[in-house]
Amino acid sequence: MQSPDPHPHLQEGQTIADPLALSPWLLTHLSHLPFEVFGAAFLNSHHQLIAIETLFWGGRSQTSVYPRHLVARALSLDTASLIIFHNHPSGLASPSLADQRLTHCLANLFSQIEIQLWEHLVVAGQQVVGLIRQPELT
Repeated sequence: MQSPDPHPHLQEGQTIADPLALSPWLLTHLSHLPFEVFGAAFLNSHHQLIAIETLFWGGRSQTSVYPRHLVARALSLDTASLIIFHNHPSGLASPSLADQRLTHCLANLFSQIEIQLWEHLVVAGQQVVGLIRQPELT
């Protein structure tokens, strides 16, 4: 019997039934980083994964996100919906005011071009929390 893969993989075309299904991949790739990164999982209209990419890198407590670049990438992949994510190297899962504002701004922006921002996930320590579907955290 094979042991479970310690490094979860996501495959192109894989159906994502719930944004938190990305948690194992996110924890493996982001939880140990001493600096913030921001990325996105781009999905088609059937919530099948087109690509998952880290798009921006920052410092210990923040990273700059350029909406124009994010929109351009989403359009180039013919994305129908996306899940954005970033990590908190501090290990604190509570979203900052900047996290909340970015989520609101990007949700409005993507709605104008008929792309659904499905979730904004924050990786903190061994936790993954959603800012959109878990509003009690905001």
